[in-house]
Amino acid sequence: MLKEVFVIDSGVLLLHYSKDQTASESDQAVLSSGFMSAIRDFSKETRAEVVDSLSTETEYILFVSNPNSGLVTVGVFDRKASERVAREALQKAQEIAEEFDIPRTGLQLEQNLKEEFRTRIENLSAQLFGTEYLDAYINDVLASRTDISLAFLLDSEKKEVVAQFARPRPLFRKEQVREFLLAHSTLLRTLSKLEIAESYNYFTLQSSGYAVASCWSGNLLSVISGAMGTSRQDVLDAAATVCYHVSAESLAALSHGPNTLSRSTLKSDGALIHEQGRILPSASAVFVSTLVNNLDSFFKSVTRRSFQRFEVITKEKPVKEMRISRIKSDDLSIEILQHS
Repeated sequence: MLKEVFVIDSGVLLLHYSKDQTASESDQAVLSSGFMSAIRDFSKETRAEVVDSLSTETEYILFVSNPNSGLVTVGVFDRKASERVAREALQKAQEIAEEFDIPRTGLQLEQNLKEEFRTRIENLSAQLFGTEYLDAYINDVLASRTDISLAFLLDSEKKEVVAQFARPRPLFRKEQVREFLLAHSTLLRTLSKLEIAESYNYFTLQSSGYAVASCWSGNLLSVISGAMGTSRQDVLDAAATVCYHVSAESLAALSHGPNTLSRSTLKSDGALIHEQGRILPSASAVFVSTLVNNLDSFFKSVTRRSFQRFEVITKEKPVKEMRISRIKSDDLSIEILQHS
């Protein structure tokens, strides 16, 4: 659970969020921010390093700074919170803070902006750490979108559905969840075995007229299927929104001209033909074939069609991308790219 967020500039508290709303404007918040600033300054001066985390018996404290703006964002989490999710939450909290036009002259933000900051952090916390209200949230977000036919949210740790949406309702089936979880685990294994990454931000599947997207944020996995004719970008934006992203662009800073790291063709007979860049590991053909079969089963469970193109964007920096496309005679084109 996310308990508090501090946004600090040169020891001065600019923005504060607390799960306990009565503490948001308290002197305790100011004292706490001063203490945290002092710890960072002390570590920098005496240890030649800036502390980026602290732990107590009940809390876990993370620091992240922006070298360009000088702002330091501090997150206080329950000690039981996943460190991976906590770091992701703090990074997103910093991005939210950077969107505000914060006075750098000692002036205070207007009260309505402070309230907006608290509301957005509260929503972020709910999306990353809680499942309460998610069913109502996803239905509220998608109810007016006639271009989305199916959506569900999964807890990636518990491997269970926490919210769902379908138009018409019978469109959602447990089989789709099983097929997705199998494709998800196979994708993680494939990315690792091909030495690309250990996790991903999102992936998309496309066929003629249909698109499906999945985003991974905190412990939440969103799965969205568009109605016939809905663009890949619109489906991806919807998947990003229900995982608390403004748009798909916030998932990863993608360059318009990524560098090609590797290109290969996987023949229908199982032969992997290297074409450009890094040579993929010897067992790559097996892992890619298994991934394609599992992705196809998932896509068919949602659209009743085979996919023609698959794209996945990794979470780690530098951001990498893998593309798999069906070409003539059921051969597969495999491209691995890097975004600067």
